[in-house]
Amino acid sequence: MKTTLRALGLLTILICIGLLTNAQSTITGTVKGLRHPDSAIVRVQKNQFDFRFVKLRGDSQAADLNFQFSNLSNGSWALSIDAPGYRYPPAKVIALNNNSSN
Repeated sequence: MKTTLRALGLLTILICIGLLTNAQSTITGTVKGLRHPDSAIVRVQKNQFDFRFVKLRGDSQAADLNFQFSNLSNGSWALSIDAPGYRYPPAKVIALNNNSSN
């Protein structure tokens, strides 16, 4: 039997954090390098009950894919991506508060 291994691609995530005046925050970002027909799941999680995710699908041009998580409460959020067959950055903890983010 012959097996073929697909070369691992590299995904990059660019993150931007927006803070709204009502103490709710937005995390936006861009995933670069996802090719068709592959997909990736980007998620933010505060605890086991407070999490959100979005599934992104690559295209033949490996175009940049944007994501946004809105109305996030203050506190620490873990941002992670899961994309089988790709190398991607480890989860990043983002601390949101009324005035800034870390």
